[in-house]
Amino acid sequence: MIKNLAQFTSEEKVIKKIFEIISSLFSPKTIIYVSITNNKMTAIKSIPPNIKNTEFALKKLMSTEENYYLFEKKKGFIIKIIHSKELLGFIEINEIEYPQYLNRYLNIAIVISRICGLSISNARIYQRLTKTLEELKLSNKDLEQFAHIVSHDLKQPLTNLIMSLHILKSNIIEDNNLMLEKRVEESAFNLNSMIEKILELATFGHRNENLIKIDCNKVLKQVLENLSSIIERRNAIVTYTKLPEIYANEIEIIQLFQNFIDNGIKYNKKKNPEIHISVEKVGADWSFSIKDNGIGIYSKDFNMIFEPFNRVGNGIKKSGTGIGLSICKRIIERLEGRLWLDSEIDKGSTFYFKIPIKEDLS
Repeated sequence: MIKNLAQFTSEEKVIKKIFEIISSLFSPKTIIYVSITNNKMTAIKSIPPNIKNTEFALKKLMSTEENYYLFEKKKGFIIKIIHSKELLGFIEINEIEYPQYLNRYLNIAIVISRICGLSISNARIYQRLTKTLEELKLSNKDLEQFAHIVSHDLKQPLTNLIMSLHILKSNIIEDNNLMLEKRVEESAFNLNSMIEKILELATFGHRNENLIKIDCNKVLKQVLENLSSIIERRNAIVTYTKLPEIYANEIEIIQLFQNFIDNGIKYNKKKNPEIHISVEKVGADWSFSIKDNGIGIYSKDFNMIFEPFNRVGNGIKKSGTGIGLSICKRIIERLEGRLWLDSEIDKGSTFYFKIPIKEDLS
């Protein structure tokens, strides 16, 4: 059974097999695994589920150079999982059926922990390589779309700028100078907006991935302040229920809600665009919904709108780069979530996303 550990490509599968081995060898009542990444707890697995009373034992073990700690009643122990001097996690084995063999069990567990360390390290390397390959595939696809937008979408406002400036310089049509100045300003604004969005997409994968606890209610208030100009100009109504605290990158969550709300107002023919944001707890996930009363999206375009540089107007003049929803999708996927939508033409769209509920592991 132990030899098979090397074949697993995910940490979760390694730990599942380790739990099976420990259960068959020691018959403990509880097994707890604490995953460590960069000296921080990132996950806890246990049998039975949802056991988290490991703090005392962890503090004891962290304060010593020993690789294990025996519980006072001598019915179990907790062991460090180390590979190449890197701390990868802890395994706690408690309430062993035959505590008189505790020392023998401890020696066996130390050997298992070394094999476990190697297997977890290999699994993490494999996952990082897989993620890198997926990002490279996405990058290659984005480069093709990038070439299209540079050759076509960016070319148009740039051409308008050059022509308008040439006319102004030549004073060919003096009476229309004000109109030309407005066209120059508009073209420059569009060009700048496109470049900013392209840079935003290009640098997305290089951000700091450290997640912090953020209050979505405070984030949404910031978003509404950022969008106050378009909300007032369009007489839009944005409502929301009480939102949860989540672990995420605050800037990305601001982007997420801002893109959804901005699109709900921009692609809307109603006198009063309406956007409603709600959330509910579904199992181990937070399930968010962002509903608008806009123009709607044809079902054939559902998948396309999440790709970079794709825009769906449905009767409204298309503007922007078509990058916003692509960034939303990537933000949610970085949080191990999923994004999808329902929509009906002329009645509106509802965007849904689910993200796992993260426990406080700080």
